[in-house]
Amino acid sequence: MMTRHFNTLFIILPLPPTLVVGVYKQNKMEELIKKVIDWGEPKGLTENRPMLKSWPQYEKVQEEAQEIARSLVNNDRDGLIDGLGDTMVTLILLAKQNSLDIQECLEYAYNEIKGRTGKTVKGKFVKDS
Repeated sequence: MMTRHFNTLFIILPLPPTLVVGVYKQNKMEELIKKVIDWGEPKGLTENRPMLKSWPQYEKVQEEAQEIARSLVNNDRDGLIDGLGDTMVTLILLAKQNSLDIQECLEYAYNEIKGRTGKTVKGKFVKDS
């Protein structure tokens, strides 16, 4: 019987803090999306539906977006945080109902806008024609 011996040298290089934080945030976001889907599943909010059948979830998105508007008008930071989070929950569930991955939707949207040029007018981006 022949025994082989391997000498292995491990070199540990420090990772830049921004990379570590970025990986942590990515994992945290994926974990939160999974938790939202797991929360919505027993409530019947994740079932694949024809687009028109997911209209009630869209109405919920609108309801939460109105919460954002109220918070902005009232200069309510906590309300804004809650409204943004609630809106994200409703969007995650709406995507799931339509067999879409919310991160893929965001990536798709980013790829659409990343090369756009334009200017900001009164706090709103106006793209060039």
